[in-house]
Amino acid sequence: MGLTIRRNFCAFRHLDALVRGVTSDSYQTGSMPEGHMMFSNAVNFTWPYLRRRTTLWRCIWQGGALCLLASVNCQAVQPAFQFGNHDVPKMAADSQLDSLAKRMSWQASQEDRRSALAALQQLANSGDAEAAFRLGRYFHIESGHRDYAQALFYYNKAIEKGHAWAMSNAGLLYNEGLGVQVDHAMARKYFEQAAARGSEFGYYNLARQDFIGEGGPRDAKNGLALLEECAQSKKSLCLYDEATLYLTGEFGIPEDYPKGLALAAQAADLGERAASWGLAKLYLMGDDGVQLDIAKGMSMLRALSDQGYGLATASLGDLHSDPKLRSEFFSLDFGGEDQTSDAIKAALPQDLAKAESYWLAATQQGYCRAFASLASVYDRGAGVSVDYTKAALYVANAVKCAPNEPLFLFKLGDRMAEAKGIPRDCVSAGNLFYKSMSLGYSRAGANLGYLYDKGCGTILRDDKRAFQIYLACAKAGDAMCQNNVGAMLKHGRGVGDPDYMRAFGWLIIAASGGEELARKNLENYKDLFPSDTREQGVKHAKEVAEMIHPGYVDMQALERGDMTY
Repeated sequence: MGLTIRRNFCAFRHLDALVRGVTSDSYQTGSMPEGHMMFSNAVNFTWPYLRRRTTLWRCIWQGGALCLLASVNCQAVQPAFQFGNHDVPKMAADSQLDSLAKRMSWQASQEDRRSALAALQQLANSGDAEAAFRLGRYFHIESGHRDYAQALFYYNKAIEKGHAWAMSNAGLLYNEGLGVQVDHAMARKYFEQAAARGSEFGYYNLARQDFIGEGGPRDAKNGLALLEECAQSKKSLCLYDEATLYLTGEFGIPEDYPKGLALAAQAADLGERAASWGLAKLYLMGDDGVQLDIAKGMSMLRALSDQGYGLATASLGDLHSDPKLRSEFFSLDFGGEDQTSDAIKAALPQDLAKAESYWLAATQQGYCRAFASLASVYDRGAGVSVDYTKAALYVANAVKCAPNEPLFLFKLGDRMAEAKGIPRDCVSAGNLFYKSMSLGYSRAGANLGYLYDKGCGTILRDDKRAFQIYLACAKAGDAMCQNNVGAMLKHGRGVGDPDYMRAFGWLIIAASGGEELARKNLENYKDLFPSDTREQGVKHAKEVAEMIHPGYVDMQALERGDMTY
């Protein structure tokens, strides 16, 4: 009998059920915008269900990464207010550049994108600062094949002309080590230059460095002061983030609900759509300080939708959907469907045709996550016939719409590996898993490792490669991969001889991270771990803990063939 390691297909919007099937010797797999420095190395989060005023606003952050990219259960949902989840301000008005941007969207043909990119490069090279900025942003954030060297090159062209947003984004490249060595001091210089020119992102990124202690000690007081300074200039982004801190108590800021709500209202009045969306959600929930007003909440969402705000349009779809998806709309704030009031249930009857129309409209507004809801409906047969082919098409469109969204890449790879609504293509699946993993979604490593663990199509079984992949995502904090590392060490697969002591250490770490299978493995195979092995394994677990850097997937170590375990 082998140590149990199973497969798990992680759902976004419950795209697939959570698979917990266990067989002997089977392995387990888990199926940026600027200012969001948390995007590039996303981490797993613990999100409490938020039920009452004392906890309604609070989101638990670990490492400052964005949960939407890498939460353990992969929910494509978000709480009413979340630090850093502000709206992206509009670009400088320029009809020519706006026209080129449309020709570079995911809906455009490859020929249109190529010609638009060439035109944008010509403008940038002729000294157009806004064109240079947008080109840098394209290579930094939007392109499916990011080129950080090119991004920095064009940001610098824009910076030469005093472009503040380009300064902030160049700082992000240094802060995250994208195409350059990590240099928090250099990043701060760029952020300071941007803030001095009134950039909201410059202020936000400076404050965030202070809050989490990047390049120096944590200084929440100074971080808050920076946001307040920015907010005094009526910058809606800073008002939103300051409001969020008072509503959540994040980073040790004392909670002050009236002040937080007042700041949020100011941000909304200035056009911060994320603030309006958050307030609308609070009206739909009702709580101390925010009286339940479903009509007002829905009216605000519709107004935002009419303005082209895809999140609001998708939310309207969620609210008219089946109970499963509707419950997820409230899950981070309100405890899910069981906590949804009778008034909400009565006021928002299920109307899947209306929900689907809202989601489709949201995709046209550029809100790529609406494809996940559409896929979920056809995967589960929620009011429609089950249609895996149609669901797979929506997932593929999600990848086209957001080619650097690691969760979408993961889900498309998962379907290719499983031939679910799409022909099996193990090599393409592996490429998608690899890219997802490199973008910070550590759970993708479980699936990538599995391809080499068992072999798939033309990918031959390779125990050593499978172990190295599991090890990389295990060191990024993924409990599923930690379990798989422990199991392979127990079997001596990919590592030579069995190593029960180190296997026990990794399983202890996985179990402490909430991986139920690791707990079962420890219990079911306790005879393999005599007392002296357990004692040494516990000591090794302390060493393992020092190797783990939650959210950071070290792809360079993986390619070097790291075998430090």
